Amino acid sequence: MKRLNYFSGGLLILVLMFLLGACNKNNDEIFEIDGDVVFIKKTINDEVVWGAAYYAYGNKSISSATATLPNSVGTVDLEAYGSYTYTFTKEPGDQDFGLNFPMPGSYSFEATNTSGLTAEATDDQDYYNIGIAEIDSIIFEPENLWLHVKWNDVDGADAYVVRLFKTNGVMIFNGVILGTDEPEYFISTYHNTGTWSEAPVKNSTYELRVQSIIYDSDATASDFNQNVQEISVASQPIVWELN
Repeated sequence: MKRLNYFSGGLLILVLMFLLGACNKNNDEIFEIDGDVVFIKKTINDEVVWGAAYYAYGNKSISSATATLPNSVGTVDLEAYGSYTYTFTKEPGDQDFGLNFPMPGSYSFEATNTSGLTAEATDDQDYYNIGIAEIDSIIFEPENLWLHVKWNDVDGADAYVVRLFKTNGVMIFNGVILGTDEPEYFISTYHNTGTWSEAPVKNSTYELRVQSIIYDSDATASDFNQNVQEISVASQPIVWELN
């Protein structure tokens, strides 16, 4: 299981997710933003559907932000990521997914900071149609105190991440970002394989998700989390068998 060291800081998610902005406290610096659109592919009721998530990252606290679709066919209002006002986002719920692929092209972002200054950014989105991982095996190994998950290679994927959710959609485990050399992962409350926000309960049902990721062609080690192109989500219910 190979970890990409420069991905260890987290990944913007969908669900996602651990979003990072450029939290700069220098009041004399020019207000700037970076915009990112992420196409998301998953299965709902045995149908493959698509949605889009929108992110605006500022170097100063943002008070409002919008994303404009290609050819100005519509706008999307973004909201602060919880109490973290350096990132504004709009992530899709199940009702926002559909059978049609999101519109490729140039997306524009505009944001206003708490001092009333405005900034703009663009993000050019291509269409790759990333595949959805097929989860091959989910095996609890009590002797090793972990859950061992394997899935098939996804053509074109740059990375994977494994997460565990409660049935109400709340994420309780976030794995580290993986390279694509070995599509497998170990989830454990005893070994350091990721971040837990809540301990799993034996005999309780959870949703296991394997996300496949394609980064923008110009993404670098320092800005990959703000340059995601597409994400696909494979999910499967499990009953937790470990103490």
